[in-house]
Amino acid sequence: MNSRILIIALVVVVLVIVFIFFFGYSLGTVSGNSTSKNAVQSQVQTQKMPEAINVLSSKVIPSIAAYGIVTKIDGRNITLTYQTDSIVITMRSDAKIYSYVVNSALVKPGSKPPANAYVTKLADFNDIKVNQNLSANIKVYPDGRVEGFSAIFLPPNSIPIK
Repeated sequence: MNSRILIIALVVVVLVIVFIFFFGYSLGTVSGNSTSKNAVQSQVQTQKMPEAINVLSSKVIPSIAAYGIVTKIDGRNITLTYQTDSIVITMRSDAKIYSYVVNSALVKPGSKPPANAYVTKLADFNDIKVNQNLSANIKVYPDGRVEGFSAIFLPPNSIPIK
């Protein structure tokens, strides 16, 4: 009698383990949480970044424009912020820096300068200040570095802050 109860208990335990195994496996497969699927998805995501860097560092793309407000200057590193995104750009020592200035010959005294009154002028890196709007031409290198080789900024208070 005891051996019969023991065999029944053993069969029930084995059936419960098999049920739990298949239930867990099917739940993982149906919900998309299987380990192998996550591993494959993770591998695909890590492959996308090098591909993007390869494309952006291609000779076909000589430069990319980055635009934002200067939020920090540390040596030759400029932090540009636009909405909630930021990027740090290391400006080359030979980078060309330009600014927009008002051509006073096109402005009537006491009036706001028209859009065509602004002209570009070669400036110095030290003329760039925090809170200025800046557009930088950057190059992405195969190792992921971002380097700026030219920039143009607007003088303070030339664009209303919204």
